[in-house]
Amino acid sequence: MGNSNKYLGSLYIILASVMLGIDGGILIGLYYKIFNFYDVKFIVFTAHFIPTLLLSLFFYKKYKMLSVFNFNDYIYFLLIAFLGGTVGTISIVKALQLSGFSKVSIVILLQKLQPVFAIIMSMIILKEKPRYIFFIVAIVALCSSYFLAFGFSSPMMLEKNNFQAIGYSVLAAFSYGSSLVFGKKVLHKYDFFTGTFYRFLFTSIIMGVVVVFSGNLVNNVQQFANTPYLLVFAIFSSLWGVTEIFVYYSGLKNTPALLTSIFELTYPLTVVFIDVVINKHFLSPVQIAAVIILLSSIIYLNLNIRRVIIHRKI
Repeated sequence: MGNSNKYLGSLYIILASVMLGIDGGILIGLYYKIFNFYDVKFIVFTAHFIPTLLLSLFFYKKYKMLSVFNFNDYIYFLLIAFLGGTVGTISIVKALQLSGFSKVSIVILLQKLQPVFAIIMSMIILKEKPRYIFFIVAIVALCSSYFLAFGFSSPMMLEKNNFQAIGYSVLAAFSYGSSLVFGKKVLHKYDFFTGTFYRFLFTSIIMGVVVVFSGNLVNNVQQFANTPYLLVFAIFSSLWGVTEIFVYYSGLKNTPALLTSIFELTYPLTVVFIDVVINKHFLSPVQIAAVIILLSSIIYLNLNIRRVIIHRKI
C-alpha cells in the first residue's frame, strides 16, 4: 500500500466521519427547526428512495442481480433493509427528535454500542463463540453507556422524552448491529456496491409500504409540493448521506484497521462539538469519563474481533 493512498484513505475516513456527524447533529434537525416537518417515517423513506433513484441511473445493471439471487439472498437483503435501513434509521431519527436536538451527543454515542450487539447476534445467527474477554468488555461498555445516559442520577428522574430517546438510541444500536451480521452473509458473496444498492432499494420498498399504510402520504406529498425548499433540502440531505457512504468506502479500501478505528472517532467528536457549540449542551465529568471508557471498549472490540471470537462460521 503506497503512502499516498494510505494518507488519502485516512483523509476519506475522517471526511466521511465528519459528514456523518453533521448529518446526525445538524441536517436531520433542520426538518423540524426550519420546515416544521415531523413525520419520521416519511423522512426515512425519502432518505432511501431519492438515493435509490440516483443509484439506479448509475448502477442500473445491478437490477440483473435479481435473477441471480437465491431465496437466502433475498432473505438476507430484506433483513438488512428491515433492521438497518428501516428499524435502525427510524429509531435514531426518532431518538434525535425526542431529544429535541439538544442532547444529540448522548443519542449518537449510545449508538456506538452496535458492535456489542453485532457479536451477540453473531453468536445466535452465525454460531460464533466469543471468548470470556468479550463478555467483560461488553459489560464495561454497557455500564459506561448507563453512566453516559444517566450519570449518577436515577433513570426515573429523567424527562419522559429523553428517557424514550435513550431507548430508541439503544434500539438503533441493536438494529444496526444485527444488520451487520446479515451483511457478513451478503458481502461474503457479493461486492460492496451490490450490497449498498439493494439495501437502499429494499429499504425504499419497505418504507414505501409503511408510509402508504400510515395514512399521512397525501398530506406529506402536499407539504413537499407546497414547500419547494423542503423538497430541495430532502434531495440535498439524501445525497449527502449516500455520498458519505461512498467516501467512507473509498477510504476503507486503503486504510489499516487500526487507523480506521481511530479516525472513526471523528464521528462522535464531531457530534459532541456540534452539541457544545450549537446546542450549548455540555457533558458532565462522569459522562465524559463514560464516553472515554465506552469508545475505548468499542475500539478494542473492533480491533480484536478475531481474538474475542473462538471460531467463525460464515
